[in-house]
Amino acid sequence: YREAGALEGAPVFHFPGSPGSRLECWGGDAPYRTAGARLITTDRPGIGRSDHQPGRTLLDWPSDVAELADALGVRRFAVMGHSLGAAYALACAYARPDLVTVAAILGPVPRLDEPGGIDALGPARYWRVTARWPAAMRVTYAGFTWALRLVPRFGHWLYFRGASEADRIAVDHPGVRRRFRATVLEAVRQGSRGLVDDMRVVLQPWGFEPADLTAEVMLWHGRRDEHVSPRVAERYAATIPRCAATFLEDEGHFSLVEGHAEQIVRPLVERVSAR
Repeated sequence: YREAGALEGAPVFHFPGSPGSRLECWGGDAPYRTAGARLITTDRPGIGRSDHQPGRTLLDWPSDVAELADALGVRRFAVMGHSLGAAYALACAYARPDLVTVAAILGPVPRLDEPGGIDALGPARYWRVTARWPAAMRVTYAGFTWALRLVPRFGHWLYFRGASEADRIAVDHPGVRRRFRATVLEAVRQGSRGLVDDMRVVLQPWGFEPADLTAEVMLWHGRRDEHVSPRVAERYAATIPRCAATFLEDEGHFSLVEGHAEQIVRPLVERVSAR
């Protein structure tokens, strides 16, 4: 895990998207420090420095987070997940409402364990490859990462070539490129298997229904998101009982989190601090 932002602030566990690692910090450190958030970002099993956990399920993750929180002396906290990480945030909110004060899901992936779920994703071909030929997806990730390592500009283009115009503008800043390259290269420290296993987890049965959540959920989605259809967020907003949804008309999948980090995290800090 990695801590950033206001180290004495309100604890917010952040679960990265894919490919991401504990180094993921959209918007840089400043928004979280300004908002008073103690941002705790995790490497999931097989990613970065975390051990592989063969056969794990989505509902195994809340126990890992609870153990980390206990080790850090954190009793109540918020969880926040971007894209694929949103599924992990929802799992924590479902399984550990005794610990999770509020959850934020940002450009969340759909229920990929349900028929038609993959169809709501822009880069759906990668998910279909993962579901049918995981070894081929490992090779694909390895190729992308090789390019990002040796020819950073080309590798960056490979990862974002299907993104919206809003996203391409947001991620083209040199600082964003450096941060993205660092988090991806760390994610594959042990090879690309961990990233593919992470995708496999959310393709399997989740073990819970979003409608069964009792924790408060804040949802953020960009209307120009080409990676996850806004219809996915609309469905979550209609299904999750205590869901406050915000749709930003001119933002995409990545510009949402890069440009609005402080706006997103500030209400999480307020909820945790009020406890």
